[in-house]
Amino acid sequence: MFKLLANKVITGVISFSMMLLSSYKGNEPDFSILQASVFSDYIVLETHLQNAFENDFEEIFRSGNKIDVFFRIKATQKNEDIVDRHYKHSIQFDTMKQVFTATIEETGLTHKTSSYPELLRIISKFQINLKTSDSSQLKIDIASYLKKMNLKIMGKEYDMMMLWNFKKPKIKEIIEPGIYEIRS
Repeated sequence: MFKLLANKVITGVISFSMMLLSSYKGNEPDFSILQASVFSDYIVLETHLQNAFENDFEEIFRSGNKIDVFFRIKATQKNEDIVDRHYKHSIQFDTMKQVFTATIEETGLTHKTSSYPELLRIISKFQINLKTSDSSQLKIDIASYLKKMNLKIMGKEYDMMMLWNFKKPKIKEIIEPGIYEIRS
């Protein structure tokens, strides 16, 4: 029963947004400045999605449907890929307990919270450790995106990127050798 109600809520939010697409103000997501911390043979990269989950997202996250936010990172050193992977942050809301569960794939951690602002802090953070072979220049590309969501009750797919105005937030940075300063 709750799943049916949740599907109706999310369907209503998305349908209403799509109906008003010409006047709908979607989010303008972007990333915070990329932070890099160097340790002996690896570098920790961290950034946060900003302006990504305003407007209709709280209702969508509270629907009870599993919602995924995807991240892609590509890091190149000496014209060789160190990493080229996709990760996801999965959000599931327990309508009975009123608790969000967020699973962060790149860290392998699962967080539970009843606070929506805390959920946003958790799912917006993207942090990864990269093993480096030396201190040569690193090229970093990070992007985030949402996939289409199939709502069984409606028998339709909805493109969640509509809520981001069909724009993927991206970072392209070069991390210089030795001191590992980030250069845009």
